[in-house]
Amino acid sequence: MKLVKLSYITVALLALLLVTQAAYAEATADRLYVIECGERTAPDVSPWTPGVNVGQPIDFVDTCYVLKHGNDWMVWDTGLPDAIYSKPSTDASAWRRTNTLEGELAKIGIKPADVKYLAVSHTHPDHIGNVELFPQAMLLVQQAEYDWPTRTAHHASSNHTRSPSCKVIMMFSVTAASPSYRRPATPLAINPYW
Repeated sequence: MKLVKLSYITVALLALLLVTQAAYAEATADRLYVIECGERTAPDVSPWTPGVNVGQPIDFVDTCYVLKHGNDWMVWDTGLPDAIYSKPSTDASAWRRTNTLEGELAKIGIKPADVKYLAVSHTHPDHIGNVELFPQAMLLVQQAEYDWPTRTAHHASSNHTRSPSCKVIMMFSVTAASPSYRRPATPLAINPYW
């Protein structure tokens, strides 16, 4: 009898292991690409480290990520606008690009139209500069990040805001135990002066 019980337990554990492995395989990305989406040398790091390293320069690199999972592609952050590449500033501390996001996607072998999901970590201009490249993508954005620019943008004049062409925006709350999802009727407005 003990041997039969042990056999059932062994079979149950093996089944659990197989199910767990299958779920893990489903939850992993097939490929991750890291793309430089802008860079800048700030002349003074102290605004980010109050009271420390006053007057010391700091290099910033803006990074975008492209994930492939099964047949789907996802872009996480879109970096600075590609237009910065074609019209660089003469200001030594200005943001600059050494490539375009669209060009880097082409090197991977995909077009913006191939991207199914677009996630935005937050709505600063160095993270949302190329959102308009992905009008067909589902935009994933935190509720607070959606609310903040739209709340700010309604105070600004219309020439200080723009709306991405993404057709569907999925917002989620990271404070709730289970995220709440909804599709808003209003477009996401970004204030480029942040």
